[in-house]
Amino acid sequence: KAFRQYESAMGSAKTMGDLLCQMEAMDGAARCLEALRLQQKICNCKPLEFNTRLLEVARSVGAK
Repeated sequence: KAFRQYESAMGSAKTMGDLLCQMEAMDGAARCLEALRLQQKICNCKPLEFNTRLLEVARSVGAK
C-alpha cells in the first residue's frame, strides 16, 4: 500500500517540477521495494533498477 502512495507522490512532484520532493518520494519507494525483496515477493533486480533512477534524480538536484 505504501508503495502506491509513494508512486502517486512521485508523479505529483514530477508534474510540479519539484525534484527534491520527487527524490524523497523515490527514497521511500526504494525502501518499500527493499522490504519486498527481503520478503522474496519481488526479484533482486527491481530495487537495483529503482535505486539507479533515484541516483539520477539526486544528481540532477545536486546531491553528492
